[in-house]
Amino acid sequence: MADYPLAVFRCDGGPKLGSGHIMRCLGLAARLRDRGWKTKFAVSKETAHTITFPGSQQTNIVIVDDTDLPAALGQQIGGHCEVLVIDHYQRDHSYEGACRDWASRLFAIDDLANRRHECDVLADFTPGRQADAYKDKIPEQCDLYLGPFFAPLRRDFFHRRIEGSPISGTGHRPHLLISLGATDPDNFTCRVLDAIQTTSLEISVTVALGGAAPNLKAVENTLSTMNGTLLVDTPDMAHEIMAADLVVGAAGTGAWERCCLGRPTLMLIIGDNQRANAAGLSTRGAARLLDGAENDAAVATALIEMLDNPAALETMAAKASRLCDGLGAARLMLAVEPAPKAKDAQPVRLRPVCENDSTTLLYWQQHPDTRRFARNPQAPTQAEHNTWFAAKRADRHCIFNMITHGNEAAGFLRFDYQKDRKGFEVSIVTAPDRHGLGIATQALRLGRVLLDDWDIYAYVDTANTASLRLFEKAEYIGTEDKCWFINRASVSRVPVERLT
Repeated sequence: MADYPLAVFRCDGGPKLGSGHIMRCLGLAARLRDRGWKTKFAVSKETAHTITFPGSQQTNIVIVDDTDLPAALGQQIGGHCEVLVIDHYQRDHSYEGACRDWASRLFAIDDLANRRHECDVLADFTPGRQADAYKDKIPEQCDLYLGPFFAPLRRDFFHRRIEGSPISGTGHRPHLLISLGATDPDNFTCRVLDAIQTTSLEISVTVALGGAAPNLKAVENTLSTMNGTLLVDTPDMAHEIMAADLVVGAAGTGAWERCCLGRPTLMLIIGDNQRANAAGLSTRGAARLLDGAENDAAVATALIEMLDNPAALETMAAKASRLCDGLGAARLMLAVEPAPKAKDAQPVRLRPVCENDSTTLLYWQQHPDTRRFARNPQAPTQAEHNTWFAAKRADRHCIFNMITHGNEAAGFLRFDYQKDRKGFEVSIVTAPDRHGLGIATQALRLGRVLLDDWDIYAYVDTANTASLRLFEKAEYIGTEDKCWFINRASVSRVPVERLT
């Protein structure tokens, strides 16, 4: 990779459009910068005037004119970039193709699947989205990254997921967070507040909005009659979500933030572009849906029913947590860069484990080569494996990856959080028929990038010389504890404070 490669993000936001496209691009851009990339945002004048960009990004904004011609954009960004990320409903294959003169790779972000793309990589975070949705809409060699596990959230969401705990519990008034997008141009927020005032609910209420929200004053006035709290451009949305017993939210980027932190949602459908996301979340039990056109009475009834059933809220929270772990930005960053190669020149990648992988994993787990140096040498039964597999997939402290070699499953790489060490323990298994290809070495390197700001520990039997060589090559060093090795975090981080 060249020194300081450049990634350009073409996206827009504003009072009507909201900030969702900007926020998911910012999540990916932050990861790329930590990796050594330069980033620039190419946005409209309206976007630049209404969306608050982080201070570190302010000097790297390019304002496109109303014509938004690809050739002109190429000149504005300096004539060349390694990757162009386009997250824009009004741009399709014709615009993308015209950018190939100056962009080495094209990366499209979409959640509508309603138009053609000329791109090398496409990401769609809609739950249940299948590759068939993009049949005849993308080039044959385009790599697809589908589902909420690829939603690019900021780092603090993953840290809250792992280290934080909800503030909610017995002995307090239920706390409601209303977060219906940064701008909420149709003022659904006031409609929810009005609905609350028709009830006898004894709750505390916080509203989160962006400074560009056109109805900010109206919301502030209504909240003042309820002793509620208004947060404008809050820098710690993760904390606010964790503090809520229930969130009233939309089906945009904020939906993945709530899933990552395992919070239940009363979801209002406030735009046609959100219907697929909303339906996917509802089908999986991660949210209760209300169409934004429904009256205040329907909102009030839903709030009363949900807050009156803590067990159902807990179940919804658990189901939401399984959909998104907060590492999507790291996964997309790995998709941007060329995949490392095994000794046979086939690419090695990581993907989240899915339910269909259970049978393959059982075969590997029962194989004598796998059990030879395992801490538990006894091979699991089918029933034991099923219980273990379900528990690992439900555990928010477990990052479970399949290793692929070419396009085929070739092993697994799992990280389990160790609270006492404040880091993750790594477990790796390579398919018995793919030993000797260097697959495990490349997978460990990818895993190190995925969790770049965490210490990673490995337990290796001293008699297992092959594993000792593997982890030594991956720059793990011995610790005071026999058989334990550590690879220190490569990126510094600020620990999440304890939530009380």
